[in-house]
Amino acid sequence: MLVPLALTVLLSELLSGGVSITIENGVTELSGRVEYAVQVVNREPRPVQADVRLAFPPGLTNLRAEGATLSADHAGWEALLPTGTSTFRLSGRADGGRPSDAVAATACVYLENPTRPEVCASDIDMIGVRGDWSLLGVVALLMALTGAGGAAYLLMRTRRTVTELAAPSDREPERV
Repeated sequence: MLVPLALTVLLSELLSGGVSITIENGVTELSGRVEYAVQVVNREPRPVQADVRLAFPPGLTNLRAEGATLSADHAGWEALLPTGTSTFRLSGRADGGRPSDAVAATACVYLENPTRPEVCASDIDMIGVRGDWSLLGVVALLMALTGAGGAAYLLMRTRRTVTELAAPSDREPERV
């Protein structure tokens, strides 16, 4: 079990040229200010010229990223990575959306080929609702369920009464 895992790690390090990447923003739900921290580790004994790119979720505004070229949906840093860990940061404001929306930010390192990344990492979060409507949402749901339950009870009760009145009688009709 450990041998295949060790071979996989060794093979991935050989294929990635001694460079790895991680991305983290420290949250699982985007609402308000968010900061992505991209860490690139260069395990080569010499500095490596790299292009680090971060594609972030749509709707991120008020962007700040020191030393980066910014566009509407990504940030890019051209850097000479020294041996060890280099950190790149992007911060912005996340607009609210539907609570079920999952969004991803993906960071990649490009070394020799500017169209093919060497390594990538992703961070997936949910979009938070603007404001704290959770309690109001629960109350509204309970009211709707109570109302639906009451309506179903009244409907079934009324239907039963009408059915009982329309049921045929076991008695013979009186002849006059």
